Amino acid sequence: MLVLDKMTLSFAELSLLKENLVVIDYLTDEPLNVEKGIEMLEIVKKLTNNQPSAVIHNIGDKYIFSTDALRFMGSQLTTDSHSYSARAIVATNPAARIAANNFINLYKPLTPTQLFSELEPAISWVEGVLAQAK
Repeated sequence: MLVLDKMTLSFAELSLLKENLVVIDYLTDEPLNVEKGIEMLEIVKKLTNNQPSAVIHNIGDKYIFSTDALRFMGSQLTTDSHSYSARAIVATNPAARIAANNFINLYKPLTPTQLFSELEPAISWVEGVLAQAK
């Protein structure tokens, strides 16, 4: 996987795979909060030069969800506040998969959002959504 640019935080590494595709690899089990969410959104904007983009949250076997994080992920997604074309969540931890499914089904994000257990299928799905958006 070729990485065009990368930024690392204490809890996550954000990698630009294509001009409009960012993968966020979570490094710790620290629960997400609003401040961390805002920090990640700002880095995604920097990496993609404020262009419409897609994000893959690669959680792996970690559990990072909190009620505040789920509310933030749902509330910040309005047509005025973001330019995400797609979002994928990659998780193998059973509790994280349940939380991600609940987020998708209960919050009904405006952005197409899918849950995967492996990174490669998530990348393929996101690329397909991005191709349709052009």
